[in-house]
Amino acid sequence: MTELGQLLSEHKENAKATGSTLLIGFICFGLTIPMTVLFLQEKSLSFNKILFGLCGIFSLIGGIGCVQSFLKNRGGSVEIYENGLIANKGGKKHVALWEEIAVVKESIEKMYMKGSYIYDRYLYTIEKKNGETFELSNMVSDIDQIGQTIKVKTLGILYPQAKEKINKGEQVLFDSLFVDKNGLSGIPWAELSALRVKEGTIEVVDKRGKSLVKGSYAATPNAHLLVKLLEEKLLVDR
Repeated sequence: MTELGQLLSEHKENAKATGSTLLIGFICFGLTIPMTVLFLQEKSLSFNKILFGLCGIFSLIGGIGCVQSFLKNRGGSVEIYENGLIANKGGKKHVALWEEIAVVKESIEKMYMKGSYIYDRYLYTIEKKNGETFELSNMVSDIDQIGQTIKVKTLGILYPQAKEKINKGEQVLFDSLFVDKNGLSGIPWAELSALRVKEGTIEVVDKRGKSLVKGSYAATPNAHLLVKLLEEKLLVDR
């Protein structure tokens, strides 16, 4: 597509992630069989019968979830262009120009096993102006780089638009929060002191350090834009 411009990078399926997801799904299905057998062997209602039944149900649900995730993300790839991106996953193709993207949500969760850090789990939810929505996750290689590019490119478009609205006296909405020329969600700038972005949380405090606004970064639409606007007015504590 010529409007996408020059191809900047290509990112293929993360075979390790998709393969692991499918393997876990098969393991869950495998556990369902002995749990079902043990459940049926218990003649009367007992603690063990309930336990076996619950384990079987959870194993089945886990297996179905893993297989669905595999099917949804199989053959995934992302192509980053000068003016947008193409995402292929599960046999579906999503094309989005940077100017067509209305909302970006970013979730980064640190994963641990037996108390030891393993990796960061990324999830980017992209919503276009026409309502089309798709997700990008660790199922694609270099998801951290892809996510950073998406944030930089969309911020370059969303930020000037937001500043124009604010200068006109309008509000820029972020779900339940809003920014205007007077302050944040009705709280005057003079009462706000610092912005804290830590451990997946956006927090704004007053001069005494009291938290006035606090919310989840991952749940906030265009959180990268909100942080950029707040950085202009407040001290930043990261």
